[in-house]
Amino acid sequence: MRSPFRSPKGIFYIAIFALLTAAFAWGTTPAEAFFWDQGTTDEVKDEEKLKGYLERAGEYLEEKRYAASKRYAEQALKLDPGNEKAISILDEVSRAIKLEKEEEEARRRQALDKRFREYLSRSRRFLEEKDFRRARAYAKEALNLKEDPEPRRLLEEIDRGEKDYISAERRSSKEKVAKQDQLVEKRRREAEREARERAERQQRISGYLQKAQEYLDEGRYSRARSYAKRALNVEENEAAREMIARIGREESLAEEKERAEEEARRRARQEEERRREAEREARERAERQQRISGYLQKAQEYLD
Repeated sequence: MRSPFRSPKGIFYIAIFALLTAAFAWGTTPAEAFFWDQGTTDEVKDEEKLKGYLERAGEYLEEKRYAASKRYAEQALKLDPGNEKAISILDEVSRAIKLEKEEEEARRRQALDKRFREYLSRSRRFLEEKDFRRARAYAKEALNLKEDPEPRRLLEEIDRGEKDYISAERRSSKEKVAKQDQLVEKRRREAEREARERAERQQRISGYLQKAQEYLDEGRYSRARSYAKRALNVEENEAAREMIARIGREESLAEEKERAEEEARRRARQEEERRREAEREARERAERQQRISGYLQKAQEYLD
């Protein structure tokens, strides 16, 4: 009579028995061992990602790239809610952004006050030169910049001075001609001075914009923006505003490119990890198959 253990069904039962024997010898079931190993791998992945997010958040914070730093810190918090380092980075980013806005507002107010004082100074100078039209124009410009009693008083003084000047002109034709000649000469000198000042301002603006372009070409957006703002502080000009806008656009494109490259690297890492995992699983299957074959061979020997 043929032994039942020589049939395919018998061999299958022997293999199952051998596999269960090996599993219990390890102290766990094969399914538990597999899922425990998978869970450990996921935890390691999360820890590596968390470390990477925190490192990048810190680096971008040092480079004053606050949007990128905030984004990576928030990614870290998604992996580890309550992470103290991520929370600290977000707090520093918030303070830095707030401070930057306050500094920008202070610079804006300072520039506004500077222009206000400059207009008042020019108005007084033209008033002294009896150039009432230009004195009045600069006083009105100052008043348009800031509602303040000083330019209003100056406008009243200009009106009085102009009336007195007209009265004086009517009293003496000669004096009027002489004063007119003096005024023309002063205006000529003032025009020359203003032309020189405009040329100097334009030269400074061009220099700042050139530096901004150089830093922009190097991808140093903070430095480029700093020089563009200096050009804007010298005098309101469209070229500086356009440069600031272009820096913002190119910085956004660079960040998007960096995110895309980071995503590509992340996918490559994931693909490499999946390949290694597949190789590991293949080795484990081969080892299990080898052990099963060994057990089956032993079972066959004992059966014989």
